[in-house]
Amino acid sequence: MKINSILKRKHLFSIGVIFSITLSHCTVVKADPVTVNITGRIIASACTVDSGTINQTVDFERVIASDFPSIGSAGSWKDFSLSLSSCPASTTKVEGTFSGNSDDNDQTKYANSGTGTGLALQVSSRDHQEDFGPNSTMTESVNSSNQTVVFPLSARLVKVTDQIGSGTFRSEVLVTFSYQ
Repeated sequence: MKINSILKRKHLFSIGVIFSITLSHCTVVKADPVTVNITGRIIASACTVDSGTINQTVDFERVIASDFPSIGSAGSWKDFSLSLSSCPASTTKVEGTFSGNSDDNDQTKYANSGTGTGLALQVSSRDHQEDFGPNSTMTESVNSSNQTVVFPLSARLVKVTDQIGSGTFRSEVLVTFSYQ
């Protein structure tokens, strides 16, 4: 009887040793350290786009095809402005990025999506020194005394093909503002 009792104890001891080895093997396993970088950009509040600027329409009314005798001929300029107000005191400049469908014949101008043919839209600074076609930018300083900014612009129609077909003219220009 003593022998059985000793054998039983050895058997239990062996199981305990195996269990201890397995457990200590689990606690030795380590994972590589993981670094998580979290980045971002803190910006000031946006300016308010004035209600007269949102969904603004520049109407050329009626134009006459014979007023555009050759490719590159242009109509009269129509002035318009994009106005923003309530700019944060920390905002000193506003950049407008122009986008829209470019004309197939002149990529620097905006395409007509109306029924007429042969004309495209040219957008320029008010002094007509710089054009703002698709994917161009214009930067204006914020007036620090009243926290406003104005983008003075002009637009006109330009002949881009040999023939002008009668119909409607419609072109959309999207301006996205970013603040500095």
